[in-house]
Amino acid sequence: MVNTVGCDSVITLNLIINNNTVSTLNQSACVSYTWNSQTYTNSGSHTHTFTSMAGCDSVVTLILTIYQPTSSTINLVACNSLT
Repeated sequence: MVNTVGCDSVITLNLIINNNTVSTLNQSACVSYTWNSQTYTNSGSHTHTFTSMAGCDSVVTLILTIYQPTSSTINLVACNSLT
């Protein structure tokens, strides 16, 4: 390049390329799970894109397993007394 007075000029470019980050989070919970201000009640895969400190995308995938409560019925029959 030539500067304003006709002399050569040197330009140095220091370039840093920050890559996007991709990560997976495996979680399990009973009944529900809250992630990123959202509550999930079913198992599944959920993806959210955050902005990293460097200003790049940070993609996180939540693989969620929700366990539902179980219920049982107990029928008792007793003669004379139940202890």
